[in-house]
Amino acid sequence: MLRFTLAPLFTLIFILTAQPALFSAEALDSLILDPQWQEYEQESFFQKCNEMGIQTGSLADRLSGRFDILPGSLFGMKLFAAKAYCNETSLKVLEVDFYEASSELGTLEETPFKALKDKAIVTLSQRLGSKGVGKNYESSSSPKRGSSFSERSVNGWWFWNYNNSGYFLIWDFGKRTTKGQPSVVTGKITLTVTPSIDQQIFRPDLWSGDVTRLLETDKTMRYEWTSQQKDSARSIYAGTLFGIGIPEVIARVDGDRLKSLTVSLYNRGDSGTFYTTEKGFNELASWICDALDARLGTKGSRRAITSANATRAQGMTWRTRDANFLLGWNGSKSTMPMMEERFARSEMTTYPREQFRPEYIRLIISSHKGIQSASKAMYGSSKLKSDANGDRYIDGVPMVDQGAKGYCAAAASERLMRYYGKNVDQHDVAKLMNAGRGGTRFVDFKNGLADLARRTGLRVNLLFGFDEQYVKKIQRAFQGIADQAKRRGTELDGADKTLLKQVRIAERNEYDKFGRNVKAYIDQGKPLLWALVLGISPEEGIPPQTQGGHMRLIIGYNLQQKQIIYTDTWGAGHEMKRMPIDDAWAATTGLFLVEP
Repeated sequence: MLRFTLAPLFTLIFILTAQPALFSAEALDSLILDPQWQEYEQESFFQKCNEMGIQTGSLADRLSGRFDILPGSLFGMKLFAAKAYCNETSLKVLEVDFYEASSELGTLEETPFKALKDKAIVTLSQRLGSKGVGKNYESSSSPKRGSSFSERSVNGWWFWNYNNSGYFLIWDFGKRTTKGQPSVVTGKITLTVTPSIDQQIFRPDLWSGDVTRLLETDKTMRYEWTSQQKDSARSIYAGTLFGIGIPEVIARVDGDRLKSLTVSLYNRGDSGTFYTTEKGFNELASWICDALDARLGTKGSRRAITSANATRAQGMTWRTRDANFLLGWNGSKSTMPMMEERFARSEMTTYPREQFRPEYIRLIISSHKGIQSASKAMYGSSKLKSDANGDRYIDGVPMVDQGAKGYCAAAASERLMRYYGKNVDQHDVAKLMNAGRGGTRFVDFKNGLADLARRTGLRVNLLFGFDEQYVKKIQRAFQGIADQAKRRGTELDGADKTLLKQVRIAERNEYDKFGRNVKAYIDQGKPLLWALVLGISPEEGIPPQTQGGHMRLIIGYNLQQKQIIYTDTWGAGHEMKRMPIDDAWAATTGLFLVEP
């Protein structure tokens, strides 16, 4: 599940307890200001703590991923607690609490609480060498940070950058009233230090320098080209922006210049589904808008966003001397899923209630040519190429890397839309197709594709698709060859692959029609969306997912070698691959034509 917290959840957690300090007052100062703190592995972090006199837990605790370290002070300010979060190899987040109301520590009233907060801002500004940016909220307008478990009010925040790290101070203060009990003052002042992409995405030379060199040498973002054409690059090591974990950054390139950056602050495919209220989600987006106001030094303007007429989203725009900034967020009402066994209980009398399901929050940064300008439509027979070996294929279909999420249908559809000059994002498509981390149902894909085509002024033609009648025919034919079909329905990966291939090829009418369609539409410069089942025939060089439904684009054929040429949505190395047409047809569950 997704939690919007200042310190993202990582697999290994180091916990520091509030006890008397056993190390020098400057020890934690040095650790937090160390420009190499993000590069520490578990052992080097443990060794660094020992060198600084910071007492850690036992070896058994370290093997389990937990260290107990006794905190003291930070920049001369006494700490209540401190934490460090790691993944399997390196330190990712440092978090310290200057104050947290508790029975042991006691509570502060509003005036001394604010004085402590102000002291923390001044002290951090002095030590980090900049004033930073931030905002105080009045209690009545305090936003909530969305979470799958709770919604936490925020009374204010402050942000600094130092040594490619983000220093994020957040505070909240209030009173909790229990009926029949006296009011209890609650509050917390927390500093979080994380790898930050702030300096990378707000730097002005992004729009004037040699972006190819810049992307390839950026050790913080660690971009990887999504295709050999080098028209887009992707980073999944971005760190955070304003304390929020970034699952993905996409850089789009035009020649040697950067065209745009798409920074994903949340997307359902990478981050997982969580449910909240629409009000809570909008407050989270508003909180990010405030952070951008402060960082860019100008107030954003509200606008509705239309992605090539595909979906409408809420948004805010900013314009600076160097670039345009567009923050968009989108969600929808959805029925909250529940465990099937709960429905099976006899006492179950109610159904899941409808909840608001966030789809994405993304920031698009572009040059002043405009973030919503139409892509140059370059499609048709002029994009065809023929090689001496018999290959005939469509060149230049834009690559979109779906990453680890199950967005093959959405990503393949985005590629096709961009080929036809439509600025559509896979996350917009995923909403129309109700796609999730696990993939997209075939019926949702068909309906979503039809909706997408209608919105973008294109047409969809289903050239082939499994229906109940066809599946029954295949089942009967399969039984005629061998009375050992393991499973009924459209999930063909449960059947004997060799016999199934024989059955499919024996369907000469459909088999021949498949080949004719591929040749006819490729010759017109029109790629085909190809739904299939992985695992029917062996394939090399594909990700661990070797079974189950998948979506590709057919972009060519070779009559001499009886092959189709296709492309996958897995980035560089998957732009142009081939398969015998017999194997391709045996795995096919659907073939779709989208055209102007």
